[in-house]
Amino acid sequence: MFVHSSAVLLKPPADTIKSLTAEAKAQTGFRFRRVNRFILLSICGSHFCVQGRQLPPDTAVWLTTENGTVADTEKGLNQLFVQRIFPKPYNFINTMSNTASFYIAQSLKLQSPNITMACKDFAFERGLSLARADLRRGAVSAALVGGVDEAVFSERNLQSRFADNLKDGSAWLYLNQEREGAMGEIGAIRTMAGQEQAMAWLAAQNLAAKPVVTFGVRIEADEQQQWLASLAQPQHFDFLSDYGYFDSAPAAAICLFMEQFKGCQGLHINKDLDGRYTMVSSQVF
Repeated sequence: MFVHSSAVLLKPPADTIKSLTAEAKAQTGFRFRRVNRFILLSICGSHFCVQGRQLPPDTAVWLTTENGTVADTEKGLNQLFVQRIFPKPYNFINTMSNTASFYIAQSLKLQSPNITMACKDFAFERGLSLARADLRRGAVSAALVGGVDEAVFSERNLQSRFADNLKDGSAWLYLNQEREGAMGEIGAIRTMAGQEQAMAWLAAQNLAAKPVVTFGVRIEADEQQQWLASLAQPQHFDFLSDYGYFDSAPAAAICLFMEQFKGCQGLHINKDLDGRYTMVSSQVF
């Protein structure tokens, strides 16, 4: 599965809806009415990824997220349970995260499947797996896969670690099965039940020297050193410290690697609350 373009859009949470709306209009030529921050982040990031390209009409859109439309969901719940009123219609409608993928497909003039998929910790990796399945079986000729989340403290430890560097994030890859003109390739996408199985799988991969390694937020510093010690001259790309955090950070890790490490092999290692792991290998040409 070959990567033909990538984009990472990181915004401070203080950015207004007005500024995001203006950015979306400048990119798409459309004036989107009654949309929220999550939808605008999705539109801006996806258009940034494919700017200047004429996409095949059957390009699939896989929008992945851990939290979806947080702001409007909070507004609706507040109206319902605190103010004791019915939620305002547009707040209620915009709690449906799939609206964002529909607007992406509409603004890019696509006639293809578009879906928003929520999954804790491994959302982007699951989106890549599903896109690969669609491409391999010929259901689509190309795919846009993104990870989008609004700034939200989903856990106390995230607030203590990223309070000053929390972002609204939208990271995207444009993928197809054609090597010609590609900037890189997504290799293996594997899920393991635990660290022992994950390390055994990695040892069997025979990675080249000096791989660029990125880690998910749940992998602490001491465990990171264990992983790095198992590889030959690894380069640790600490994108969380350099760029900030949002809950779909694995999308940003893989996209930033594609943009910044020409000629390198990459490995993203992620972990969920139950101790399962996902490994995504990649290569930049």
